[in-house]
Amino acid sequence: MRSRSAQFGRMSVVAAVVIAVITAMLGSTAPAWAAGSGSISGTVLDSTGDPLEGIAVVAVRVDDDEAEAAAVSELASSVGTEGAAVSALDDDEPIAESDSAGAFTIGGLSAGSYLVAYVDPAGNLATAWYVTGSPYGTVAPRWASVVTSTGNALTLQPVRLSPGAAVAGHISGDAASGGRALAGAHAYAFTNAGDLISAVETDDDGNYLLSGLPARNVLVCADGPQAYWAPVCVGGSPTPFGAAETGVTAGSVTSGVDFVLHYGVRVAFYSTSVSASGVAYFVVGVSLDSRVKAEGQVILRDGTEVFAVLDLRNGQVQQDIRLPHGGSRSITASYSPAPGIEIGRADVQLTVPHVTTMQTRSSWVALAGGNNRVRYDVRVESPGGIPTGNVTLSVGTGQIATVPLVNGVASVVAGRYLSHVSVAYAGSPTMQPSSSLLPGPDLARTTTTLTKKGKAKPGRTVTLVAAVGSAESVPLGVVRFLVGNKVVAVSNVKHGVAKAKLVLPSGRAIPKGGRLEVRASYSSGPARYQGSNARLVIQIR
Repeated sequence: MRSRSAQFGRMSVVAAVVIAVITAMLGSTAPAWAAGSGSISGTVLDSTGDPLEGIAVVAVRVDDDEAEAAAVSELASSVGTEGAAVSALDDDEPIAESDSAGAFTIGGLSAGSYLVAYVDPAGNLATAWYVTGSPYGTVAPRWASVVTSTGNALTLQPVRLSPGAAVAGHISGDAASGGRALAGAHAYAFTNAGDLISAVETDDDGNYLLSGLPARNVLVCADGPQAYWAPVCVGGSPTPFGAAETGVTAGSVTSGVDFVLHYGVRVAFYSTSVSASGVAYFVVGVSLDSRVKAEGQVILRDGTEVFAVLDLRNGQVQQDIRLPHGGSRSITASYSPAPGIEIGRADVQLTVPHVTTMQTRSSWVALAGGNNRVRYDVRVESPGGIPTGNVTLSVGTGQIATVPLVNGVASVVAGRYLSHVSVAYAGSPTMQPSSSLLPGPDLARTTTTLTKKGKAKPGRTVTLVAAVGSAESVPLGVVRFLVGNKVVAVSNVKHGVAKAKLVLPSGRAIPKGGRLEVRASYSSGPARYQGSNARLVIQIR
């Protein structure tokens, strides 16, 4: 079972144990804890020094013994949860009741460390924790003195209990939850430092009474009978830290401290994604304002139809569904902590985009001055209609341009020819992204002829003239002039002609028969023309 006091954070386990004592029945004749030889004795007095009879004195084990700690923790977790009985507390914790002289003895203690609390079962006196050297003790266990039992008899100094105060009120749900009184809800009283003093459950009509409080301002908080109710304190704070103080007076009841609780549930969709194959995947998370892990189920609906009921694991559920391309579903998730109860809601729209395909084309664009550009045309198509969005042209990781689609078509003119250009489409939630490699434009065919000017005498200089032509337009580019495999000159093509000077060999350098073979090789570089070659034999005489 879950400790209701855990919702408010810094509530002590030992404090919760003593709160249970307030409603516990005393008088067990054979307590299960009576297994040791040690004892704690003392006297309980009222504020004037007269003995008090019928006061419950509890020794709470607080050392590192794992078995004892587990027992105390289990006991504390049962306090106030779902009507759990605490009448067996005297079998689990060392308890004694003061006699007519105010004297008590808690016997059968095993060796260990204890905190000692003094509780008036009637709630007329303020609960106190034993503090060495203080006749009145303290209101909070964290200020109490640790009493060590070594198996021998230990006598404590007398402790005086002061007249107590009380706070009364009503706890109900808000209008959204039906506005009904909440039976089994919980009211808590804290010191202004956040230490738990008292806790009670409401009756069948939603009423509560916190008694045995010290005559000082207190912080009063409440939560519901289940964890899905949001905790709240006077002043609206969800925790005692930030709550407004409630004034109390010894011997009187401060009434009208009422609470209206609301559902403290948040339902949300996380990690929603849809694959290209049409599988929609999502995670639904449920969190509670009480900071307790949500348990129960998540109910999933498509419109009004329930298509899945999933058990929560660690506050989450996971689900996937298959949708057709272009299909859309409105999914609603609600939290069900118990059969017949649904609270909290979240909605998500899941859509599988339509498939898209691309048609691409590259072509040359001739500009004034003989410059040439490449034009890329992209058409994006889909069975779901005319796509909208953008296309982006890239080379490697560098973007060339991003342009919007107009009627599914986009065009980009690049400053020069680029190889390995890719295009990507995106930008519409109803259309799947797509991509493609752009083909290069077709290259125009060229022809090159090679002639010379000047007499072919040994040692003389001649002019080599390469004429490059094309049926489409006047080509641009460069011509490399070669003798054998050696490049002897490189010249740009201007108005379809490239020229170079060549010094003819003489003497023994003249090839056999006086025949010198010269070649011209044309290439367009970034332009739009195919390469071509020409050959010329010069007869040196």
